[in-house]
Amino acid sequence: MAYTMIHIIIAEEIFSEFSLNINENDFLIGTIAPDAVHSCEEFSYKLKEKSHFFPEGLTWGKVDTCTKANLWMDSVLEFYEKNKENINSSFLLGYIIHVFVDIYNALYYYYPYVNAFYGTKEEKVEKYKIESQNLDKY
Repeated sequence: MAYTMIHIIIAEEIFSEFSLNINENDFLIGTIAPDAVHSCEEFSYKLKEKSHFFPEGLTWGKVDTCTKANLWMDSVLEFYEKNKENINSSFLLGYIIHVFVDIYNALYYYYPYVNAFYGTKEEKVEKYKIESQNLDKY
């Protein structure tokens, strides 16, 4: 959903605004870790759904209602609760924030934005990518 620089900027803002007792480097790595699946030779959106804790029945790019967003958020919180004692807390916090940003982005930016364009799904997604990559370079 959101591109790398957006995740990093949000993480830096959170780190500077709140007095968090965490390791900044681990936190920042956590904020980009969910998208590491893009470097897999066999990348698929199923891998991305897994790395972003999608609950069964949701599809990447089709989170278009608060109900779907809440299901996704519940899945993320469930993962957090199960793993908060077993995973580096700074990294885990960054990872969870990344996914929360993507949930917000999916519901309030990606889905409405892509559907405002005319054309095939592929053309719409390509227009979104161009716009987002320009924003990411800021």
